[in-house]
Amino acid sequence: MILTVFRSCAEVKTSGYSSDGHYLVQPSDRCKDPIRVYCHMMTSNSPREFITLVSGAENNYAVIYHQRLQDRFSCSGPARTQLYAERGTTNFTKVRFDIASMRIISDDFTFAQTEEGKDIAYGTGGDCYSVNTGKCRKGGFKVDLSGTRLRVRDDVTWTLQGFPSGLQLQDYMKSPDGVVVSAKCGGWCGRCKPTRGVILVEPLCSIPSGGWSLRSLQNYNYTCLNLSTVYGPHSSER
Repeated sequence: MILTVFRSCAEVKTSGYSSDGHYLVQPSDRCKDPIRVYCHMMTSNSPREFITLVSGAENNYAVIYHQRLQDRFSCSGPARTQLYAERGTTNFTKVRFDIASMRIISDDFTFAQTEEGKDIAYGTGGDCYSVNTGKCRKGGFKVDLSGTRLRVRDDVTWTLQGFPSGLQLQDYMKSPDGVVVSAKCGGWCGRCKPTRGVILVEPLCSIPSGGWSLRSLQNYNYTCLNLSTVYGPHSSER
């Protein structure tokens, strides 16, 4: 089976495909590895790229916690009857991906579900639960790109903004390969988000643009074999 690798969903469309679904796309000139991109709105003049989060919605969430303590200086105890107005819990099955800038568009909720309250951007978390500087945070986020062949760039960090100024991210974790990032965050009130406002990603590269080694070729064939076996050259699986 010969698999066609495209550079964008717009290129997929001009090649004669018109169905929403998964296609192989090479997003970076630095790396020849294709990734699996979900092309959405293929019948429109501007199809959009999304990354299917293979790890599942339960591992890709953004939470602004709903409760506030009656005693804001404590770390636990009775909560106020009035819920936090900025609350929301959003889980993502796909995230929108801008190929030109290699960034995740965090505030696109096309393939997200919010349980209650407001839509919360991907990679964002927070609360207004407690002013205590201990481990009292209830809000948080998790970004899990496992299985997508993408990673969060090394220069992407997260910052806590809010009150009091001495609060820090709680249980911050970024996996060594940059595939998983998570933290708890909040304050009175506070939230964490990417320091520069965007989540920049890059391919997990096994085929550098400079050339092909035997191992690179084996990795490429293995990747394409798996993709073609499960999805074929393209798939309308949502």
